[in-house]
Amino acid sequence: MLNRCLVTFLATVLWALPPISLSADRSQVEQLLEESRGVDSSDARLALQLALEALEVARTSGSQELLAEVLLRLGVSQFRLGEYEPALLAYSDSLRIAGQIGNREAMSKALNNIGVLYYYWGNLDEAIDHYREALELLLPAGEPDALGRAYNNLGAVANAAGRYAEALDYFEEALGHYKSAADTSAIASTHNNVGLALLGLEQFESALQRFELALQISMEIDSIDEQAISQHHRAQVMLEMGQADNARAAAAIGLRLKEAIGDPAGASMIRLTLGRIELAAGAPGLAVGQIETALAGARALNIRELARDALEVLAEAQQRAGNPESALKSLRESHRIYTYLLSERSAMKLAEARARFELASKEAEIDRLESLRSKQRQAAISLLLAIVLLISTIILLAARVRQRALNQRAMEAKNRELMAASAERERLSRIELAHLGRFVSLGELTATVAHELNQPLASISTNAQLVRRLLDGAPTGRDVHEAIDDIALGARGAWQLLHHLRRLARRGKVEHAVHDLRRIIDVVMELAGAEARKQRIRIEVSAPQRPALVEGDRIHLQQILMNLLSNAMAAVAECPETRFREVRLEIAADNRRVTVKVVDDGPPIPDEVFQQMQKPFFTTRPEGTGMGLSIARRLTESQSGKLSIRRNSGRGLTAIVSFPGTSTTSRGALQAGQA
Repeated sequence: MLNRCLVTFLATVLWALPPISLSADRSQVEQLLEESRGVDSSDARLALQLALEALEVARTSGSQELLAEVLLRLGVSQFRLGEYEPALLAYSDSLRIAGQIGNREAMSKALNNIGVLYYYWGNLDEAIDHYREALELLLPAGEPDALGRAYNNLGAVANAAGRYAEALDYFEEALGHYKSAADTSAIASTHNNVGLALLGLEQFESALQRFELALQISMEIDSIDEQAISQHHRAQVMLEMGQADNARAAAAIGLRLKEAIGDPAGASMIRLTLGRIELAAGAPGLAVGQIETALAGARALNIRELARDALEVLAEAQQRAGNPESALKSLRESHRIYTYLLSERSAMKLAEARARFELASKEAEIDRLESLRSKQRQAAISLLLAIVLLISTIILLAARVRQRALNQRAMEAKNRELMAASAERERLSRIELAHLGRFVSLGELTATVAHELNQPLASISTNAQLVRRLLDGAPTGRDVHEAIDDIALGARGAWQLLHHLRRLARRGKVEHAVHDLRRIIDVVMELAGAEARKQRIRIEVSAPQRPALVEGDRIHLQQILMNLLSNAMAAVAECPETRFREVRLEIAADNRRVTVKVVDDGPPIPDEVFQQMQKPFFTTRPEGTGMGLSIARRLTESQSGKLSIRRNSGRGLTAIVSFPGTSTTSRGALQAGQA
């Protein structure tokens, strides 16, 4: 009787344990993985299918180590096909399984691949964090070659993020490990990377030494590709140092090497550098030819970033060559590519957000299933004990029945808990999705922030240069103090704008009050004064004796007038200095409306340009964003005002902005307008 009970107990325990295959076909999985890697570059879809087949075999094999390896290969195949959310889930599963079995090498590979994914999404800080975790797992093993790659990856991401000093430290660490591993090719490549970090730090002499050292090593090992890269880098740093002839010679050698090994992308990049060199050497005609060839290569290879850069440099070369129409056309095409890349970056950010959400949901589901499995095993053991007790004695039959009833009620209670938990998860998911929506909406503020910060920061820069010139000369204390006060005013304006935009992003209320528009214009004149003096522009203000009171937000009113005044100053700045440059601000107020006219005597505006300038993002200035007039119009309408633009009879434009007048005033409101 006891033996029979023991056999029943062991059988039930084995039934409750997870299934384990003792005949894992590891060779079949390895063969499928090898085939997947072999066709990865030629047929990514077939590589994914082979990885999925390997995953099915690995799941039945019972080998967690093999399963982690297959999931890693699956993620790589999904990434190459642009399936980023599934790739992140596969990498995360591989990382989780490798962590459960304590396989540090597999964990490091998974973390490294997750870092690559975040690097592609543009989340460089997240990528650096994952690369660091991967490096920490590799440090105890101390394999020089693997450590060199890890440090090199960290340096590349830090360099892309503009953290050049940090990147330089990582590259130097990588160089030390590659030297220990005697990997000459990696040493040459890392010297090039060190040179790029030094170039970012503007240490041109040191950067040139590194590039020449990389060139010498690559010539010793006969690495043509690395020689071409080194020559290209040498040309770039020589261009920065003003050595146009040496830069042209180095770039020409690099171009020949790239063409010899059949690298059209690398050849196009070097041709763009050659165009920049010719432009710096004062040969815009030669520059146009090189840049157009580089642009054709970028278009053929569908490298949009290279095409955008080529178009920007081409526009400058065409302008210098006396072909402004072609320059404008190039700038417009560059803007279209830039807009497309912004949309593509937004799509990648959305993909990252979706992947994070899917990962969090899957981790929660795994935790729930593991908890449920544990409860099921406990329930199975409890049932086994009940059966053993039933076989042992008839007297305990009633107790077993009661126990089963208790278990049933417990399961019903657990089901109710699970249903409640499921409802709670759905509620939290809706909240998270709403948060993601607000996060994406905040991205729309980016263009406004970039444009609106331009004026106060430009004012700070201009006044700082004025202080420098004053200090170099024989300044009076009052001149220096006035310039420093202008810098402080510009900085305070930038801080107030950021504070205001952050309040709007948090759905804060806009602070409406009654303001004297004359005081608002006084503040705007202080912000624009330094730039006007620099451009030799006289600003005439015509204001009534009595207060011109309007109700609205002070920062919005300042930004409206500042944008209109900046546009007018930019227009008259295009006129030659032999002409008289003037901008007029005319304020008119009655009981019903307050009107401000901003009149400039800039160049005549053609019909087609005047029609286009009412649209967002349209600008005729290379450095412009086309947002000023659009922002001013939107802010004016938010203050219940109207904005219109008309051409003057002779030259220039007149911007007319009007607001409802008010007779309501208070000491606090007028003080706010003077702040």
